Amino acid sequence: MADELLTMADIARLAQVKLPAVSNWRRRHKDSFPESSRRQGQDLFRGEDIAQWLDGRKIARNDLAPGELPDTTYGIRFRRNLRLPMQLPETTMRGLWRQIERNQGTLSPAVQADLVLGLHYLRFRDPETWARITSSEPSRVGSEIKYAAVRFVGERNLPMDYLSRAVLLPRWDAHGTSQLHALVQAIDLAWRDVEASGASEGWIFDQLLARFAVSEGRRGAEYLVPPEVVRLVVEALAPSPGDSVLDPWCGAGGLLVGLVDHVKRLGHDASAMTVAGATPNQRSWWLTRMNCELHGVAADVGVRPAMTLVDDPHRGRRFDIVLTNPPFNMKLREGDYRFDRPWRYGAPPRTNANFAWLQHVINVLSDRGRAAVLMPNGASSSVHPSERAIRQRMVEDGVVDAIIGLPLGLFDATSIPVAVWILRAPAGVTDDDRVLFVDARHFGHVAGRKRELSSAEVDRIIEILRIWHAGELGDEVLSSNGDLVAVAGLDDMRAHDFRLSASVYVAKTFSDDDSVAKIHRLNDELDALGRRAVDVDAHAASQLARVREWIP
Repeated sequence: MADELLTMADIARLAQVKLPAVSNWRRRHKDSFPESSRRQGQDLFRGEDIAQWLDGRKIARNDLAPGELPDTTYGIRFRRNLRLPMQLPETTMRGLWRQIERNQGTLSPAVQADLVLGLHYLRFRDPETWARITSSEPSRVGSEIKYAAVRFVGERNLPMDYLSRAVLLPRWDAHGTSQLHALVQAIDLAWRDVEASGASEGWIFDQLLARFAVSEGRRGAEYLVPPEVVRLVVEALAPSPGDSVLDPWCGAGGLLVGLVDHVKRLGHDASAMTVAGATPNQRSWWLTRMNCELHGVAADVGVRPAMTLVDDPHRGRRFDIVLTNPPFNMKLREGDYRFDRPWRYGAPPRTNANFAWLQHVINVLSDRGRAAVLMPNGASSSVHPSERAIRQRMVEDGVVDAIIGLPLGLFDATSIPVAVWILRAPAGVTDDDRVLFVDARHFGHVAGRKRELSSAEVDRIIEILRIWHAGELGDEVLSSNGDLVAVAGLDDMRAHDFRLSASVYVAKTFSDDDSVAKIHRLNDELDALGRRAVDVDAHAASQLARVREWIP
């Protein structure tokens, strides 16, 4: 289709303008308008050439077609109508989010998230029903969605109950009904962009989940692991197509999806993998089900939520890979999990489940199993007697492979320091009692309201882990990465009272140049935060102005 030759009339039809508009474009922009070839008395143009030229022309607001979002270009419209592949434009998500924000006065952030994510899933799961909804009159859209959601819950036991509640809860007046219709059209348009670009069905879901995590605050962020941390955790475990995989505390299934996607990107068939998870509550179960289905991941997350430490839905099974981001420093009541179970390294304190999670993960590893567990940095150096004793026994048993200290501010849900524990299955007596420590606390850059690891920084950590696991981490590598990496033996760790924080073992050397560079970096971060504060103030003022419009 990209090489298809088009007449001026074809261009007008595909751009949804009148023929004189195309003639005017050609006349006024003769230096940049694509060249034509003359055949049988007509000027003919390559479709891709026209599409690229139209990519730079925004459609005026009063010329937008129904469902089109502000900032849509004629190029997007042209490519969509000609069914040309297209890059997913930034305007796809910016425009969709703008439409979502228009419902903020009607819906709470949580209900808004449930509604939008549920509609997105409905579009994926039942295109026929979705087509009926999008073709409905605005006054009928809400009723059609309610019917579809209730039918899905009742007939197929699919995760549509949250969508049903999201539609049923608000009182949809005439204004709200109109906004709901516009939201449906915006989601449908975004889907058409996704299909035209060749991106996966899960792309929009990923983008929306990240945005809702911010808008919902801590409640939403607890379901999300930052994508660069997902990549670090997944690649640290080097998964292969035949592995069995478990996440015993799925937030929204992001770690499972990231692992399977990684295997697919390497060109492997992931269908032979056994993927399982457990979800702690109904919303987590719903999000994980949707996320896995939209990304083509066949995951066994059970027919209901299950708290792994209380009622393990995969009891008796062993897994080659376990990766998880359990709740940090979780306090449990007397009956919340079985303290009388046979703990391999000792009973954890009743006031903190960190070492309950670590021991559970080790217990479910196969003989060749490996694991990555996100933990608060405090678990690495806690002075609580039972936690310190558990750490010592884990090190002496050879199950601690590596500890990676991460920079502050990566997670929206917590501001405390976080570390990745890389674990391996117990092997009994081992000649190698060493542990690799990676202190990446100085990595990352400010992006909006939080920090992010760059792709190069993740690559560097993964390469060090690869060298470590290949047995090639010699003095040369250690000396060239002295501010990042250290290896400690049993005697070293005993001398430090079995504290496993990477900062204890990695030597930090700062020259005057380092100090100056740090001041410049902090100044840049302060400037970025100042700009962010201005944007937040402007957004707050805009929202208050909208609220005042509703006040009589």
